Amino acid sequence: MTVAAGARSAVERDFVTLAGELGLSLGLNRTVGQIYGVLYLSERHLSLDEIVGRLGISKGSVSLNIRELERWGAVRKIWVPGTRKDYYEACTDLAGILYDRMRKRFEKLLESTGPQMQGFLKSRDLGPLQRDRLDRLLETRDLFAAGLKLLPAEISAQRLSTSLKRLRALKSVLGGS
Repeated sequence: MTVAAGARSAVERDFVTLAGELGLSLGLNRTVGQIYGVLYLSERHLSLDEIVGRLGISKGSVSLNIRELERWGAVRKIWVPGTRKDYYEACTDLAGILYDRMRKRFEKLLESTGPQMQGFLKSRDLGPLQRDRLDRLLETRDLFAAGLKLLPAEISAQRLSTSLKRLRALKSVLGGS
């Protein structure tokens, strides 16, 4: 079967294809994005079998990739009385999901580079120029780490929209273009 072969409309098929491409741009595999796309447009929660039918991929692949979406907080498992199947629905606050993932990724990057940078600076093999450049790089890293601590732990699309409106108003008051 082709991508989204079981899609209900051309719009759903094209959206699922786009969601797969967006998944790739976020460092995920295409199937993760496609599963999210199917669930995002679905009017109700779907079982693994229904997702398999819409995408035309194996149940094992859907099961494996839906766990990645659960780790991202992008989908949640729904209990349906009278059935033992797992059902899923998309969390539709995409801004919140992406913000959380980017924040966690950036925190991990900053945490992993700090000790390495300190280790480089302890080396006796550095010349003055190298030491100066590494010092500046570490200072920049520390500034980003401090800035990250000022950001909220979570954000929603509504909160982000409100914050952007306030920033635009501040910019106009300060005379920015």
